[in-house]
This record gives sequence, C-alpha cells and structure tokens, in this order.
Amino acid sequence: MTGEASRITIETPIEFSDGLPEKVDAVIIGGGVIGVFSALYLARMGKRVLVCEKGRVSGEQSSRNWGWIRQHGRDRAELPIMMQALRLWREADAETNGQCGVVTAGTHYLASSEKELAALEDWLPIAREQGLDTRVLSGSEVSGLFSGRADHPWVGGTCTPSDARGEPWVAVPAVARLARAAGALIRENCAVRALDLAAGQIQGVVTESGRAPVAIPLGRANGISGSTIMFVPSSLLSPPPPRQSSLPYLPTRMISLPALSMALIQYMNVSGTQIRSSGSKQICPAGHSVPHPCGDSPDTPA
Repeated sequence: MTGEASRITIETPIEFSDGLPEKVDAVIIGGGVIGVFSALYLARMGKRVLVCEKGRVSGEQSSRNWGWIRQHGRDRAELPIMMQALRLWREADAETNGQCGVVTAGTHYLASSEKELAALEDWLPIAREQGLDTRVLSGSEVSGLFSGRADHPWVGGTCTPSDARGEPWVAVPAVARLARAAGALIRENCAVRALDLAAGQIQGVVTESGRAPVAIPLGRANGISGSTIMFVPSSLLSPPPPRQSSLPYLPTRMISLPALSMALIQYMNVSGTQIRSSGSKQICPAGHSVPHPCGDSPDTPA
C-alpha cells in the first residue's frame, strides 16, 4: 500500500477510539512512532498505558519520512543503537505479518572523486568494530547498480547491504494495533488540553474527551521527545541492559528525575542522508546535506 491514497490525514477515518480509563500507570501524548512503540513495550511490561493523539495515529511526521532504517555512516556511539533498532523493526514486521513493509535494500554512498571516496572509507573502521557488513564499491560495481547507464562518472562508494527500509504510513498503525492487543489504550481525536495538578503533583491529564488520572501522582517534571510527551513514574522503567562493548552506552532511560523519567522504550533514529531511488537500492551521493531532524527526514524513527 503506497502512494497518496494511503496518506494519513485528519480526514482518515478514526481507527482507535478506546475509552478513557479510571486510572493508568503511564500517559503518552502523541501517537507517532515513538509513542506507539513505547506503549507497546510498556504494555508488555504489564503496565496500564493510555496514548492520547490529537489527530490520527501516525498522522504527522511519523508517516511523512521515507522509511529508511539506516546503519550506514552512523556516529560510533549511535551505531549499536541503530543495529538494535533494525532488529526491533524486523521483529515488529514479523509480528505484524509484514505490515511494517520492512525490506532489506542496502544503503549505498557514492563518490565522484578519489577524495570523496577516501572520506567515505574513513568510516569503515567503525563498521568493523560492530561487525557490520559495510564494504567498498568499485567504480564498475557502482555502474552496475545503474545497469551501466549511470549519467555520472562515479569512482566508487561504500555499501551496507543489511540496511533496510519500511513503509511508515502502514508500519506505525500496525504497531499501534500490536500495542492495543497487548493491552494499551489508544484514543484518536483526543487532544490533551492541560495537566491535572494538585499540591504540586501531576494527578493526570485533562483531554478534550475527559480526565485521565494516573495511578501514582507525579512530581513536577516531564519528558519530551519530538512531539511525543510521556508521563511515566521512574519505578516503571526497567534497568538498562548490560554493556556489550567498550563503546559509550546510550541508555533507554534518557532523563532521570525524582519521580518521573522520559521512557524512550524504543530506540530512535531522527535524521539521515539518503535519497530514495525508484528501484531497490538506497543511494546517496557523497556530500549530500543531512536533513534537519524536524523536517522531512528520509529515515524512519526506530
């Protein structure tokens, strides 16, 4: 399912209209990729979760990117996270019977000069540290990508064959269905208008559909990631996994506050550099500008 016909807008029929609960353990404001994956993992931890979405699930940036799940060219500290994100995306695709549209297509960075090629090759040691399948492409191999009809004299490039892409406008709603099946409550057309405060603590949220109380009152704090806001007691968060390498560890508990933490249960990816081709390859000329994380990024947040 691709193309403009599948684009999610405010005119898309409401799919998620769960009632507001008497109490929840966690409130997630925003039904994008980060919100629905967080709801999924919290629900699987046995927590009562409510996702409030003002419009439609995946109705904004989460269905406007190009779906890249890219390991290639990542910062040394970011690469292990992206490798894990790719594994999680493949798990989600299997659990949704392929509805996430995850396809292994590989990412190719191309060079117009020996200088550009040398710059691309500078990243190879980072890939080798993590056992990634990145390799150098010769000029003839690049020509073969275009069946010998390339209109530019590329001297070579680098490639990570295991990189993938998904289809955001179908993937995020599919994961939202998984979250709901796991016990999460999701309500579209349900903007959060205010916090319900008493004695300096967050007692819940006030939505346009009514009040949603939290089981454990929260101190004054919040966690924000992009357009997703999560009110989650610190006690709900699982401890970080053990370190597997000497690389800097980037924990899922990104911000720790006295009574509240921002739970990025699913790993994120919010920027990228590829240009989506019309075929099966993901190709980026060397030196192509990196899109702003808040703009129409080619990459799928993971």
